Amino acid sequence: MRSNKRVISLLLIWGLASATLMSNQAHGSDFSTNFESTNTKTIEDFTVTNNGLSVLFSGGTSFTIGNGLLYHSGSKSWMIDPAGSSSRGTSTGTGTLTFSEGAMALDFFIRTSNSGSSGQVQIIDSTGAIIADITSTISNSRWLHVEKTLMEGDALMTAVRVSAFGSDMLAVDDLSFSSALADTEEAVDDEEEAVHEEELETQASAANELKSSGGTLYWLSLLMLALLGWRAAPATESA
Repeated sequence: MRSNKRVISLLLIWGLASATLMSNQAHGSDFSTNFESTNTKTIEDFTVTNNGLSVLFSGGTSFTIGNGLLYHSGSKSWMIDPAGSSSRGTSTGTGTLTFSEGAMALDFFIRTSNSGSSGQVQIIDSTGAIIADITSTISNSRWLHVEKTLMEGDALMTAVRVSAFGSDMLAVDDLSFSSALADTEEAVDDEEEAVHEEELETQASAANELKSSGGTLYWLSLLMLALLGWRAAPATESA
């Protein structure tokens, strides 16, 4: 009975692992863009789609402006003007990127165009809380690599707010994020390892039970043969 329960538990765990793996294979889980396919010359909203995921960019522009300092790769980036009006339109000084699905991991590069400009990055989770607020390290001297990875159980990231201050624009480039689905493969691996260990334990237990049962059957067989031999022996009488 104990062995049967273990087998049933093993089948249930394996079924759950298989279903999770199939779900992970059926959906995209990684997004990336270097903005090379965009051409937004005025301040407006636009969406970039990649691998079944998308990001809505609002409050900025994305085109070849001719300033190589504003491109981490290629010749385009997402650019935010400080508050005010220019040939690109009227800017509030803030741009927002919104993920189509909650993000478990995020990274991108950011820098300002000159020493008279600065910036701010705020990463927002699904509860509306600001879980990262970056200001002092954003400058024109280098590209700042922003990286954020959540722990299991954390509220997922839903948006990033980028603000530009000073005399000129800042740029965001080479953005990528991973949805929560990206981490299910690791969870499946853990479940499969647990299933394998359970299977080995079940096999060892079954072998021990078979060995024990085999020994018992051996002695019972000997006893049965002895009884049959005793009953079949002819009766003798003494003279």
